[in-house]
Amino acid sequence: MATKKTTAKKTEAKTESRFRVPQRIIDLQKRSLETQHKAFSRTFEAVESVRERNEDRVNEWMKDSRFVPSELAELSKEWTAASRSMRSTYRNSVDKSFSLAESWVDTLA
Repeated sequence: MATKKTTAKKTEAKTESRFRVPQRIIDLQKRSLETQHKAFSRTFEAVESVRERNEDRVNEWMKDSRFVPSELAELSKEWTAASRSMRSTYRNSVDKSFSLAESWVDTLA
């Protein structure tokens, strides 16, 4: 009987170690997520910078041009506000996804 208990404990230990993720793999996943998040943030900020400059130029052109009807200027303002809102929503969604992925990796430790 003592041998069966010992064998059961050894089998249980093997099963437990088989499902345990090594710490170096967890650390690698954390670094990978961090790198991907930084890359996304930098790219997003670069695109935002270009978008802001273009928005400023279009606004200046519309303000200075006497040929632009007021309806078009109003439409441009509405379009700009809507796209700004959607970009903000997108950015928040991606940031939340990264934080969920990071917390899931933390549960593996």
